[in-house]
This record gives sequence, C-alpha cells and structure tokens, in this order.
Amino acid sequence: MPFEISKKYNLNEEDSILVALSGGSDSMALLNVLLEEQKKDHFEIGAIHLNHGIRDEADAEEEFLKDYCKDRDISFYSKKVNLGKESNLEEKARKERYAFFQEILKEHPYKYLATAHHLNDNAETILMNLSRGSGQKGLEGISELTEFEDSNLIRPFLSISKLELREYCQNNDIPYFEDKTNKDNQFTRNFIRNEVFPAIEEKYPNVQNKLVQFSNIIKRENHFVNNIVRYLETSWVKNDQNLGIEYNPELFKDFDKLLSEGHFNFLDEQSKEFLLTEIIRDSLASNDWLKDLSEANINLIIEFFRNNTSGRLELPNNLKAIVASGSYIITNKNLSEKLETYPLGNIKKKDKVFYLNKDKLKLTIRHGKKNDFDLPNRSENRILLKLSELTNSLCIRSRKYGDRIKPFGLKSQKKLNRFMIDKKIPHFIRDRLPLLADKSNIIWIPTYYLHPKHMDINPDEKVVELTLESFN
Repeated sequence: MPFEISKKYNLNEEDSILVALSGGSDSMALLNVLLEEQKKDHFEIGAIHLNHGIRDEADAEEEFLKDYCKDRDISFYSKKVNLGKESNLEEKARKERYAFFQEILKEHPYKYLATAHHLNDNAETILMNLSRGSGQKGLEGISELTEFEDSNLIRPFLSISKLELREYCQNNDIPYFEDKTNKDNQFTRNFIRNEVFPAIEEKYPNVQNKLVQFSNIIKRENHFVNNIVRYLETSWVKNDQNLGIEYNPELFKDFDKLLSEGHFNFLDEQSKEFLLTEIIRDSLASNDWLKDLSEANINLIIEFFRNNTSGRLELPNNLKAIVASGSYIITNKNLSEKLETYPLGNIKKKDKVFYLNKDKLKLTIRHGKKNDFDLPNRSENRILLKLSELTNSLCIRSRKYGDRIKPFGLKSQKKLNRFMIDKKIPHFIRDRLPLLADKSNIIWIPTYYLHPKHMDINPDEKVVELTLESFN
C-alpha cells in the first residue's frame, strides 16, 4: 500500500518528524512507513513514548520500543507516569501524553509531531462528540493538521482503516503489542468501538466510512461560517493572555446595533442566534476550551451574559463566565490569585524563551536594531525596549502595594492603583496583569503602560523585543 506521507507533507533532509509511539499496530505502522520513506527523502525521525503505568507489561514494552528505535538509529524519548485507577482515566492519560509531547518539543524542536489516528478513531470521535451534543465543530472529528507548540501536529492515517494498518504490520513482519485495556468497555471510546459500532454495522456495514464522509462535508460548511465569524470576532472579541476571553457587552445587550454597524442587519432572528452561538463557540475553541462543553453550555453562557450585570457562572473544565465592572469574560484562571514572580536575569545578550509555567505564559526575547523589526514599537503583547536602558534585575510579577509609575507627559509619579482606576481596568483582573519591572521602575504593562524612557527609539538603536503570550 503506497502511503506517501513524505510526498504529502513535502518532507526532505531539512525536516524532522517526531512519532507518537504507543507500540500498537497503528503507531508501529506509522514508524515503519516513515522509515521506509526516509531512505529516499532523508528526513530525521524521532519517537516519543509515554508509559502510563496502568498495565503490568508496560515496562517491558517500553524497553522493547527503546531497543527497537536504538537498532534503527531513531532518537527515543520516554517517560513513565502512574495514573493508577483514577477516574476519567482516558482524559487524564491524553493530557499526560500531550504534556510530555510539549516538554520534548520545547527541548527538541521537531518540525512535525505525527500521531497514528486512523479512520476508525475518527468515526469513534465523531459519534462520541455527537452523543455529547458538542455541535458542528465536534462533528468535524479529528483534524489532520493542527499547530502544536512550534511544530505541526499531523495525522496522516485518517483515511486509512485500523484493519489496513494491522494487515500492513502483519504482511511486513512488524511487531506490535495488543493493549488489553482496549477491551475494557467502561471507557467510552472502547464501548463505542466494541459494542455500538458492531451492532450498527450488522445493518449498515459501511457506517464508519459514511460518518467520516459526513464530517468532511461539515468541515467545508464550518470553514465558510468560520471565515465570517472570525472576521466579526476581530472587532467584538478580545483574547487577553492574563484574563481570558473578553466580549463586547453589546453582543448581549444590543446585538442588533453591532450587526447593523457590520452590515449584517439583514439576518433574521434565527440566524442572529446562530451567529452569536458560533462567536462564543469559536472563541472558546481558539483557546482549546471547547472540549466537553455542550450546546446547552453555550446557550447557558449567552443567557447568563444577557440577564446579569454582575455574577459568575461555573462551567466544566474549571471555566468561569464572569460579569463585573461592565466586562463580560470567560476564563480558566483564578483571577483573585496573583502571578508568581519570575526573575529574568540578564536578557541583554542572548535570544531566549521563558516559560512562566504556573501562570501559563510564554515570554520570547529577541535582539537586534529597531530597523530589524518590521513592526510598530509596541502592541498589546509585544514591545521594543532600548538595550542601553535595561538592567540585570528584570522580572515579571504582579503589582505590589506602593507601586508607582511615570506616565508620559507627567513630571511626577502616579500610584499604580490610581492609574488602573483611571484606565478603567476591572478590579478583579488587576492582580493578574503581568508587569515587567526592575528594582527601581515598572517598565511595561502589556496593553496599558510603557516607561517614557523606552518610547523614543532611533532606527539604528539596539533594542530587545519582548513578546508575552499565553499557552495551554
């Protein structure tokens, strides 16, 4: 069977691909297909394996995979966790896997991360999402290509069945392991795989292929709708890395006015409700917060925002909808908890990336002259600072009692608390705003403040670019 993964993704000797290797027939097929194609296109292959610590034979399987990769000159990364008999084991195992993927990709920047999800996995996911009432986005199933960290997550087997992959392994004498937990029907996916689909297939043998074909139609329709929704979101929705998602209040208080301003006043009432629902859904999806939120949850959020001027709505996965001080927000953060203090040390010499892990923030530092950066001096989450004005005592922190700043045009300093009040920064997010400071001054508050000494920069002056963004 010609898989042609290399051709599909234009792999060459400059590329690298990290294979998520469980040891089952799917991932062993993926690894060996890539090994075969590597002979011609010379890309780098690595393999990553998470031992969940659930099965007695897991340690021996990990050792086998380690040796298998060593014999084929494949870099192998493994880690053992002990999930035990915890509840919601499927989801916790998935989170552990992807957290490990993130960890390795930060240390070893592979261009691609490849998983061996196949057609049957996709059909199972579509039916699971349909059962949860997750809406049209869930009916798209598994994506073939998504961004992941600074890599691309690819799933090249989505059009290939489990049976085809198993036959490939058997025909090419490729070893693989059978995971006995796949027969445990207390797990939702196993129940659908082992009980639901066999029952449906007795009457409709091709149901899994038909489900995937249906999801491809939904993807095209969603793509069209998403283009419209994201165009409108640029004006109506703001993603704040310190706060969460902030919505224009008129979405819930005077939606007709917003639609008229955007030349969408021709929509009927049903279309307006659909559009508002999609705006909420897409904004949540962009933060990877949509998982396990049903259509009912989305409707509850809209109803809550429409009918309240203050309050909080608790949602699944530690999400909260909050109305306060005229702000309409969905967040997964504890907004009453201050940021950690993160010393940065000397950032004047080397490009660096800092992961402020507890607060899920990523600080990227680059050096050059102002002319090297074809962007404005500042934006909401990015700033250019004069290299000559920086000290070695920089840190990212929350506000402290007694903090003062020197706004441009004022001769004297101003209390930070007074500045935040004047800027109408909601009181409940003030402790979550990250400040770049040294021992003497607050230098930068993303979106809100920049110390005057960094405002006027000559074109050929040496600068440091700081970009602060959130990560999941």
